[in-house]
Amino acid sequence: MPLPASRNPAPKPSRLTALVSAAVVAAFDRRWLGAPLASLREEGDPAAETLSRLKRRLLPSIEALVEGAHQRGRPPADSTAEETAALRARVAALEEQLALAASVIRTSGVRDRTLQDRLVAAAHGLRQKHGVDRSAFCASLGIPERTFRYWAARAPAPPAPPSPPPAAPRPRPKNEGRFALELCPPDLQSLADTTAICAFGVDLHLVATQDPGRRHKELLSAFAACEKESSDVVVDVLAQALAELPGAQLLVDQGTPYMAEATRAACERLEVEHAPQKEGAPTEKAPIERAFGTVKNALRPLLDLTCRLAQACPALRRPDLARAATTLLLGVFLRVYTQGRRHLGYPLAAADAEARDDLSDAARQRARAEDRSRKLFLASLHDEYHLEEHVSRDAFVRAHRRHALEDMKAAERALRQRACRCQVRRCDLYFTAILRRIADEATVRRAREAAARAEERARKREEERFAALQAHLDAHPAQRLFQALDGLLDQWDAAAGDFAFGGRGWPRGQLRRALEDFQRLLPLVWTYEVDATFDAWVASTAAPDGPRSAISAVLREQRDRLAAPSRPSSSSLSATPSPATFRPWPEGQRPKTRAHPLRPA
Repeated sequence: MPLPASRNPAPKPSRLTALVSAAVVAAFDRRWLGAPLASLREEGDPAAETLSRLKRRLLPSIEALVEGAHQRGRPPADSTAEETAALRARVAALEEQLALAASVIRTSGVRDRTLQDRLVAAAHGLRQKHGVDRSAFCASLGIPERTFRYWAARAPAPPAPPSPPPAAPRPRPKNEGRFALELCPPDLQSLADTTAICAFGVDLHLVATQDPGRRHKELLSAFAACEKESSDVVVDVLAQALAELPGAQLLVDQGTPYMAEATRAACERLEVEHAPQKEGAPTEKAPIERAFGTVKNALRPLLDLTCRLAQACPALRRPDLARAATTLLLGVFLRVYTQGRRHLGYPLAAADAEARDDLSDAARQRARAEDRSRKLFLASLHDEYHLEEHVSRDAFVRAHRRHALEDMKAAERALRQRACRCQVRRCDLYFTAILRRIADEATVRRAREAAARAEERARKREEERFAALQAHLDAHPAQRLFQALDGLLDQWDAAAGDFAFGGRGWPRGQLRRALEDFQRLLPLVWTYEVDATFDAWVASTAAPDGPRSAISAVLREQRDRLAAPSRPSSSSLSATPSPATFRPWPEGQRPKTRAHPLRPA
């Protein structure tokens, strides 16, 4: 029975096709032709040179067609009508979106230099990968071709300065010392001092207190103007400032009104710790000294005016008038000062309770000046060991204050061990010595624990800062890529002409992470963005050609590896071979071939 004819019989090849095929066969092996190619030509056929040129131009296409027809595996199935319709609808939508973007760009232009360089890099990448020429690229985006040529001809723009990482905690100014707002909680301490002031030609004393933890909002917490400084005035001012703050600490100098028994008794009634500061050291109460300077500078024009009025009219030179005027002017100024700064917050408002307690304990300990003042140390030693039976406090201080402070402390440590031996019946002395020893050991232990807590808080702050920095770099992969490229440049060994340690280490890992961030943030154009960033890095780095080419190769390798599609698994490959394209080998002459690595045996 004859075989049915094919519905679409193959067309008969033309004579020119046969001649070109003969030229291809002759190029492979002339012995395969029964006669020379020149003898196969007839009158009207192209010349031999023409056939040679046609063969040279068509040979790559013929090779590709044969290679494609000979591929193993099942040919891809034709897409269904639904898939074709969906694909056409998607292409139409993308074309409309591209037209909309082109109209926006044509109207507003591209003014950002970074975006212009990004478009140039994208055009270069599209031309290499998909053969999109510059004219088609500019027409699809609505960019004048002349403008685009100018963008491509100029040098890459220098990189923009990187965004600063999250700010670290504000460093403490050097002139604030232990009274920095970050170290001094409010309602913990109170500074008291006296300064001279003149109004209506009358010399007055201004006694005032200040909360160092609130000084940025409240300059003075209480004050009084008097003709003569006395303990009674000091007690009145302290009662105004500390009546509602039991447990606070009062920092004063060693002036007579502040060291008087009336002042000490008032501190005991108010449940306030009396903490005199080191003698001859104004910086021990620096915040209130600066507050006095601010007050005097602000009120100097008005006070000078009152003094000139009193000079012109001597009847105005009255102490009561001077006190009243000074109180009125200073009260108005402090109210205006507080109202103008009420919007400010406290640096320790967000601190947890444990941190505030540690800061309070540290501030109290720093304010106790017995370990810094010879006079205060001797006075405390006289009181604790009850030496008033043998010598008065003032005489004891005058007798020993010429010695060095460290010598006094060494002598006191020796006294602790022998205090009970000299007077057996005075067990309170022995108890005092034991208490001093235990207190010293406890102080060391508490200081060590506070230091450990401070170290732990510093470690947590460093971890938070590092996490914030990493999050910042994740959102700005260009900065991470700059860091990686700088690290690779530092690894370059000019003598060896290669990277140290083979280029392994932190820079390569940072490079990989930067590329992954680019791919995550810009999945469609991330490769072009990487190229633009590399061009900006090259423009900002004076690197020689050798390391720059090596770094470019490393970057290209990592980028291509990340952009390469995943290899299909063996389950996705068809185990059924495609029909043979050529005639089968004669029986017994089929060559032995290796099994396909992805095909099951």
